[in-house]
Amino acid sequence: LNDVAGTNLINPASVRLVNGANLDATSFTAPNNQGTFTVNTATGVVTFTPPTPSSAFGIATAFYTVKDVQGIRSD
Repeated sequence: LNDVAGTNLINPASVRLVNGANLDATSFTAPNNQGTFTVNTATGVVTFTPPTPSSAFGIATAFYTVKDVQGIRSD
């Protein structure tokens, strides 16, 4: 599902990856070693790095959470 705009501003530094039950991961390796997602905790930018050499194929997916400036986490 896509996030729905709330009434508070988003805190970009609060972006975290969901890794199973861990909602605060800053890096995550996609299943079947399809690559690694990493969060820049200062900016909230998520970077995807494919494996080298690229032997994986398919779609690598990562789920994330983010908090607003009041500290309320997205679903």
